[in-house]
Amino acid sequence: MAASNSHVYVIAESGFFTEERLPIPTLTVHVNVVRRYRCDTDDTNYVLDYNSRHHFNHPFHLFGSSQPEPNRDAVVAAMLSALRIPFPLENLYGKDPRRFNGDGTFMVTPLDGLDAMVRMISGVAGQVVRVGSASGRTSASMRVVIENRVEAPLRFIELLRRSRELDPEELS
Repeated sequence: MAASNSHVYVIAESGFFTEERLPIPTLTVHVNVVRRYRCDTDDTNYVLDYNSRHHFNHPFHLFGSSQPEPNRDAVVAAMLSALRIPFPLENLYGKDPRRFNGDGTFMVTPLDGLDAMVRMISGVAGQVVRVGSASGRTSASMRVVIENRVEAPLRFIELLRRSRELDPEELS
């Protein structure tokens, strides 16, 4: 597949705060890594090729306002490096699930490389921790989705779909 037909969309958003009282205030980061092949002639025709979920727990203090930004970024970079991401992190776009374009689609912003992606995730983590700390919570979560969408010819989509029907265990 040509790289120009592949885009990676990154969503980082606040999850939820629980009433659970933990001895060490903890941020749980839920990460979902996805790759979808979409037909280049039909937007509704796609195949999910890869889907993995990961959970990371980090103490609040790693993302608190007393931590310099490079330290928070290093925590996120280490977390991302622990993931198996089966596609290049190129053609990156930040997707904001709270902001919409006029046509009802999520607003996307180009990200200038991996460092920008890390800063985006780190910024949301810092915000979640600040809100949680200010309200006296000791447990918070956030969600990160890294989704690769690849345009492909219909023939490729059909072959991939047939291979999945033969071996459904391929989807992890």
